[in-house]
Amino acid sequence: MRFKWIGSMVMIILVLTGLFAYQEGNSDVYEGMSIIPEEEEDIPLYEGLTPKRNTYVIEGNQVDTLYSYYIKELSNAGWKLAMEDRRESSFRSVWEKEEFSGELNVRAHYEKTKGQTAMVFDHHPSMSTTTWIEQPPSSMCVYVQASDENCTAIKDPRHINDLMHIINQAIDVEHQSYQTGYEKSELDAGGQSIMVYHAQGKPLYFESEQGMKMMKPESDFFELTNIPH
Repeated sequence: MRFKWIGSMVMIILVLTGLFAYQEGNSDVYEGMSIIPEEEEDIPLYEGLTPKRNTYVIEGNQVDTLYSYYIKELSNAGWKLAMEDRRESSFRSVWEKEEFSGELNVRAHYEKTKGQTAMVFDHHPSMSTTTWIEQPPSSMCVYVQASDENCTAIKDPRHINDLMHIINQAIDVEHQSYQTGYEKSELDAGGQSIMVYHAQGKPLYFESEQGMKMMKPESDFFELTNIPH
């Protein structure tokens, strides 16, 4: 009887140790994640994505598949697309929902050396905007190419106010590195130089001494400035 009791205790200890190790290992794969899709009813997880620390991975180049899946499924779940940046081997999208505090950032990129696609889900606080232009200047001047010597003047107060509002309402972002394909223009707003980085179908970036901003490539901006897009 004594040996049976000892054997039972050993078995219980082994089971509990294994369960603890499983829980520890399971929690490790989610380490560093600000949001976990498996714990959210309205954030689907594409079949085949495996959690690995602060990211999810899937074999092969699945960027196109994941992009199409999340554009469709998040929209069906009531999310509103606030921003997207689609590139050849990556994408980034920002989503909003009325009952969700902040923003959901969903992005993926293909890691060629590993032969895997890595995907990240992030819960970000609501994005902030800062005012760069306090008062409407008497005129603005647009250099379609930043290297141009001559600029096109904008003197219509309504157009100036519209441009001022567009720039002030753009979202504050950290410094960005630009890939090939971005054109560089310059906007002189009453003596304040604002660099404009633009590329067809990609987010629009503003850069000045006050920092950097980003916005969707709205047609209104290009119509007001006559910058080709």
